[in-house]
Amino acid sequence: MRTDMSPLQNLAPAILFTPDRKVAASAPYPITFLELTTHFGRSAYRQQLLRGFRAWLSALRQVVSPQFVWIGGSFVTDKPEPKDIDAVVFYRYLVPDVSAADRDNLLRANTEILSHTSVERRFNVESALVPLDVDATQLFHASAYWAMVFSNDAKGGRRAFYTMSCAEDAA
Repeated sequence: MRTDMSPLQNLAPAILFTPDRKVAASAPYPITFLELTTHFGRSAYRQQLLRGFRAWLSALRQVVSPQFVWIGGSFVTDKPEPKDIDAVVFYRYLVPDVSAADRDNLLRANTEILSHTSVERRFNVESALVPLDVDATQLFHASAYWAMVFSNDAKGGRRAFYTMSCAEDAA
């Protein structure tokens, strides 16, 4: 339920407080693809970035099972023409308990949709991938790192970032 303190309206910092100083919400804020498009797809250029982002998520589904994605960076600000969409996809392997060698082969065979450089060039998405099929300590460190990156801007200020279920965007 959105309130007047919604980050979509004011691009709030990573933690929102109610008037009586209780935590109302904290980043990553949940968002649907429709909300992402409505609030941040304000121009033909931004719509083009969203099409690339959606195409990348669709391509990823052929190789891994994306569960949710964190979206941050200048795309979720008022910047008129951000260079790209910053996204971290948390995923599971399509085949459980796949060996390390098979994972390496999967990565080599799908560099166009898994390689950061290729994804940036082809889809205009600055991407990172975080497997959920790792031990809890690794997952914690990866999540903490990306939360820190997305919730701080280059000038040391705080900024909002969002989480979107990939199941919901499967259309």
